[in-house]
Amino acid sequence: MTRGDYALALELYDKEFKRHPDKDLIKVEAWLHLRRFEEARSALADAQHRKEELSAPQSHRTDLAVATWLCGKRQLAIEILKTECDAILRGKTGYLNSSFGTEEGAYLFYFGAATKNVGVRRHACAYLEKLGRKRFFMGSPWPPRLHDYFRNRLSDVGMQKLIGRIREERSRRFVVFNRTPEEVDAARALTQAQDAAKMDFWQAIRLHAREGKRAARPHYKRVCDAPPTLLLSDEWHLARAEMEAQ
Repeated sequence: MTRGDYALALELYDKEFKRHPDKDLIKVEAWLHLRRFEEARSALADAQHRKEELSAPQSHRTDLAVATWLCGKRQLAIEILKTECDAILRGKTGYLNSSFGTEEGAYLFYFGAATKNVGVRRHACAYLEKLGRKRFFMGSPWPPRLHDYFRNRLSDVGMQKLIGRIREERSRRFVVFNRTPEEVDAARALTQAQDAAKMDFWQAIRLHAREGKRAARPHYKRVCDAPPTLLLSDEWHLARAEMEAQ
């Protein structure tokens, strides 16, 4: 998996493990890279169903929405992601990465841009605005003011300055959590590459909404050109799907 030999990885997983729903989740990333979207969607849907049956706080809805979108089931993907956004605002999901729900809003905005659905884009912006006022136990949503950026109240330069300030704050923490100067430099370089890739994705979907897909394609391409290990794979898969679509 780590070297990108996804077909071999699937073969080895099947030899190592008996068929089991939890083990199928391990295969999702490989299925997505191999464009076997329906298999990825099915595994995620089964996993989400089990979580809901157990009333577990964790959720697979975000990944399920992306896989569903890649299968071409766009309206269903939108509804799944709206459900997850609502759960995040109500504190009903414990599955949050370091963005604390911001990425869900960005993906929903992208869904609205790609379907030319202004209502979905507005829903995404309203969600991000509410999220920006919410505080979580471990931190606050990152990046802040993404709703302003999508509403054209914040320029590209303003957004990049905001990210730069946040990066400086994170850099101070690297000195504490990493032991050597080399580890500190590596951590800083990784976050800078991640931030750049995310900024390209946000620029792409904002341009997609305002000016259409053609204007957004250079930014989608830059996301695709970045190594997928640098960022959440959902963004990479969505950008690749846009580049491959006619």
